[in-house]
Amino acid sequence: PYIIFRIMLSKIPLSHSKYGITIMDKEQALQSFIESFYSNTELSRSAAAAMDQSGSSSVPLMITGEIGTGKDRVAYLHYAKSQFNDEPLYVVNCSMLNDKTWNFLINHYNSPFTDNGNTIYISNLGVLSHQRQKQLLSIILDTNLHIRNRLIFSCTQAKDGPMPHAALEYTNMLGCVPLPIKPLREQKNDIVPSAALYIDTLNQNLGRQVVGLEDGAAKLLIEYDYPCNRTQFKRILKKAVLETSTAYISRDTIEKILKEEKTLLDCYSGESRGFLATLFRFYKGNYGNLLMSALMFFIKVSPTWIIPLITA
Repeated sequence: PYIIFRIMLSKIPLSHSKYGITIMDKEQALQSFIESFYSNTELSRSAAAAMDQSGSSSVPLMITGEIGTGKDRVAYLHYAKSQFNDEPLYVVNCSMLNDKTWNFLINHYNSPFTDNGNTIYISNLGVLSHQRQKQLLSIILDTNLHIRNRLIFSCTQAKDGPMPHAALEYTNMLGCVPLPIKPLREQKNDIVPSAALYIDTLNQNLGRQVVGLEDGAAKLLIEYDYPCNRTQFKRILKKAVLETSTAYISRDTIEKILKEEKTLLDCYSGESRGFLATLFRFYKGNYGNLLMSALMFFIKVSPTWIIPLITA
């Protein structure tokens, strides 16, 4: 018998990652963009044009866009191509911060907020509570964090909506350069070329031999609205490649997948509205006691596990 070993370079973590704080260097940030789906799309060309204007500046950057538009990748590229790329990039993902990490950021002497000359990317700013948004802004202003370091922010924008309030407030107070990212539905000319490139990547990763799209399939992809933008576009193409046994992805395959996507998004939207409506009814019924409202809600929706937990 023989023993075969395969040695591969681990990509996780990207140097150091813990509880929503990641440290990256120039090579890692650039590689993260180059290896992504976004590197050969209109997003890359738009980011490059924006860097010609702000790449050598230390002015804070505010990236806004709908869900799935590639805001993180744009931030990585801006750091990797900036004059500050000899120092590390600290990525603070607000959607993954817990209380312990938050306290570390604002109070600990080893926090990236106490250092100088680095790039700090604060991702998903709008996820923070209003109180923490105010607290963070106060810390930045009081400690001149935006002067001592290069700051990049990102904030998710609702479909066809205005700039989020948090993004507008930070932009006004810190003098951020706004960088809005267009949704995929406004970049129709990019869809078919991007699909061809991504299908080639999927062939390599999945061991498939799909040549491309039938004309009818391409037409459906161009006409689709993409509520979740490029993230959804990638998911649709991956499904299509996996379900295709011929050289070209057919119109019927794309039509079927788009119907599945609509069902998925409708269910998600309906469940979210139902959850909030039910919780609000409990909230009013318990005279504004949020803890009691949440407890009564979970007793209603899942009594088989919550009641034993309460009586234990």
